[in-house]
Amino acid sequence: EEGVKGLGKELGSLVGGLAAGGGIAGAISGALDASDLETKIKISMEVPEESIGTIRKAVGNITAYIGDQEAALEGVRRQWALNKNASDEANQSIVEYAGVIAKSFAGVDFTELIQEGNEIAAALKISNEDALALTNSLLKMGFPPEQLDTISEYGQQMKDIGFTTAEIQSI
Repeated sequence: EEGVKGLGKELGSLVGGLAAGGGIAGAISGALDASDLETKIKISMEVPEESIGTIRKAVGNITAYIGDQEAALEGVRRQWALNKNASDEANQSIVEYAGVIAKSFAGVDFTELIQEGNEIAAALKISNEDALALTNSLLKMGFPPEQLDTISEYGQQMKDIGFTTAEIQSI
């Protein structure tokens, strides 16, 4: 009863699924999955209650992109933790952009992309969106996904000696 109380919309959609012939087993499984995800969000993240719906939606979208709910939850958790002062909408936009990049390039780990995107943004003093756009353009040019961490490391050094972000990207 406690796990089902706060499901709201999920429960409504599950009842709709039942009516459409999804069956009781599928409805119960879906309710438990939604409850389990919300519990994980509440336990693993320090966010206001009003953020939970946005986070749950973001995790669902990322899971659809990358096919791994645990990795989606971890990357979303990390984004919200690293950007506590950003709005839910801004964080959701970042994780969805990162999810599309992770889906588009083999070998790109979603959680690592979130971490590295934040580090690149900090190192080059650019927005998270710009950091992901930079990473995306480098991946398109064949940059090895397993070396994403070098972008922030060398990017910071290059920025310190006077290169612009555009020059760093072209190098």
